[in-house]
Amino acid sequence: SFKRKLHIVMTSSVCKCKCVCNYRFMGFSRFDFYRALSIAVRDNHFVFNGKWYDQVDGVGMGSPLGPTLANAFLSFHEVNWLANCPAEFKPVHYKRYLDDTFVLFRKPEHAKLFLNYLNTCHNNMQFTFETEANGVLPFLDVLVGRHGNNFVTQVYHKPTFTGLYCNAFSFLHSKYKEGLVFTLFYRAFKIGSDWSRILSDCDHIRNILSSNGYSTVFIYNLYCRFLYKCFNKKNVVLSCARKPLTFCIPYTGLNGVYLAKRIRSRFRSLFPQVSIRVVFKSSRRLQSFFRFKDRVPFALRSGVVYKYQCGGCNATYIGMTSRHIHTRACEHLGVAPLTGKKVVNPRDSAISKHNIASGHVGSLDNFSIISSSNLDFKLRIYESLLILRDKPTLNIQSDLFQLELF
Repeated sequence: SFKRKLHIVMTSSVCKCKCVCNYRFMGFSRFDFYRALSIAVRDNHFVFNGKWYDQVDGVGMGSPLGPTLANAFLSFHEVNWLANCPAEFKPVHYKRYLDDTFVLFRKPEHAKLFLNYLNTCHNNMQFTFETEANGVLPFLDVLVGRHGNNFVTQVYHKPTFTGLYCNAFSFLHSKYKEGLVFTLFYRAFKIGSDWSRILSDCDHIRNILSSNGYSTVFIYNLYCRFLYKCFNKKNVVLSCARKPLTFCIPYTGLNGVYLAKRIRSRFRSLFPQVSIRVVFKSSRRLQSFFRFKDRVPFALRSGVVYKYQCGGCNATYIGMTSRHIHTRACEHLGVAPLTGKKVVNPRDSAISKHNIASGHVGSLDNFSIISSSNLDFKLRIYESLLILRDKPTLNIQSDLFQLELF
């Protein structure tokens, strides 16, 4: 199983069992997998309030490996913790999702005993607990209640829930607003254990949507469509598989809707075997106006299109790099990135040739970032368009990145 493979990887870097050492997963040996994970999670640096810090314990917040490693860690240890738990307060039912656990005990006082036991099992683990109040207990987004010998469930909202959703008057395609309403109704339908609780949640959803500017007619029509889909499920007929293709275009109101229809219509006539999905993207979001994180220093910016302006004349150069701009700029200037000293055999560069021929001395201050992207092909497109527009004097490319438009 996948859990066993993760257990084999994470336990130790040294193994004396030859059969396990020879085991390979996705082309990686056990030691290779261990080394790759170690490189990914160790020696991580981050900036906070203009100062650099090292992550010395645990996994950095926001790391894609964080939930996976935390789940693997707990999956391995909780088996031993439950097996060694004293029988007098051992839980009857134990279910966990990442770091949230739902536990049932025979007596209320057993919860405190079990908590104290877990907090002594590992030095870096500290558990907290919450007991039921008035026969109900929230677990994730579900409010679990006791009704006789059974459980009843419905949607749970935290006390800090403000009811703020996408406003009805926001500049967004209507399908995303409809998708929001359907998602809220569907969640109430899947979580609610009976129709009285489902209808209660739906009434609460209608009130929240009205506070966000949605009209009663709009909500009622989507509510009726939602109920119709719940009780009239279509039989899926399997046919020839169609190749999916996604287009991401900026949302510009009715013009964007018209462009999406033309794209679908053109592909249906020319390539009927292709299934077209158009996604609208907004270039302006809250994060574009307010920065919640420290800006990455200029020297460590990567995936950029940069411009060089000679300090002694008006000569310019435009280029792109997926590496740190400091490293690429030092190559242009013929200096070592770490020491700043002249290198013996500098790389061939239009900027270095210009500085040698003109006698001008360039520096890192002559470089500026004019565009950025995390995709290499977009960087090439940006570079080609900017070279075509600005016509820098030092660029010697014979041709630009070819753009293929339909």
